[in-house]
Amino acid sequence: MSPAVPALTTYTQERPRLRMLAYRLLGSFSDADDVLQDAWLKWAVAADGDQPVRSPQALLTTIVTRLALDRLRARKRAATDYVGHWLPEPDLAPLPSPLSTPGPLPADQRGETLSYAFLVVLERLTPDQRAAFLLRDVLDMDYAEIAPVLQTTATACRQLVHRARLKVGTEPATVSPVQARTIGHLAQEFARAVDTADYDRLVRLFTSDAVLLSDGGGKVIAALNPIHGPDAISRFTLGVARKAGAGARVVPCLINGAPGAVVIRPDRTDILGFMAQGHHLQAVYMIANPDKQTTLSAVSALLN
Repeated sequence: MSPAVPALTTYTQERPRLRMLAYRLLGSFSDADDVLQDAWLKWAVAADGDQPVRSPQALLTTIVTRLALDRLRARKRAATDYVGHWLPEPDLAPLPSPLSTPGPLPADQRGETLSYAFLVVLERLTPDQRAAFLLRDVLDMDYAEIAPVLQTTATACRQLVHRARLKVGTEPATVSPVQARTIGHLAQEFARAVDTADYDRLVRLFTSDAVLLSDGGGKVIAALNPIHGPDAISRFTLGVARKAGAGARVVPCLINGAPGAVVIRPDRTDILGFMAQGHHLQAVYMIANPDKQTTLSAVSALLN
């Protein structure tokens, strides 16, 4: 049997895990898929070598992490060329029905999916901090295992993770069932207030320090800078809805494990994500860049 056959079998088995690792590192499924293509080539060469690979999983993790780091560093260097605020690509899924039913979310939405708000927070980190933090705190790897992946020492990895934790703060990595229900309720109230153009109802939904981040990537019109405060967010949101007219359709869905919505208009599609603090919205994420809407296919049945 050709060595390529077991190599392909191993890669195929590991691919879902590796794709999610690359996505967490890069915040982009399209970039993650590019990384996996390059990773396959490197893995095929390594698996076909004279020496057997002792731990295929460890080697594949190393290959994907290093390739993703190279791409992440390049993106950070080119950040000044990006038009507006850069937001991660959302991971969409159909909304369970009904979300408000007591009980835990499905297993694939409980500990597997990093919240969208958490991915936004990860953008504060340097590439090396992000990699060390995810490998340690999300994948639960030992520092001795992380060190060769990042080509540094275990002590240096500890420092990277420590600095990353300070920047991430207390933002939870995943969305709990209670948080999901709260966000779901607030998202429904948000949609109703916008649909009825009810400024007073809308403004009451936000915390005093709420922010709206919009990403059009220069492809569609979007706010270039963050919008702060309940009044400014409400006026901006209602203004956008007014310009869209009666042709807009709101489709509820899950965004990285939390309730959100896809807003379909005649000329564009927006993905809306939310973060809650207590019983109010603290952040609204508007992803309008078509390049970051590749996972719309996951909810295509709802959009037709």
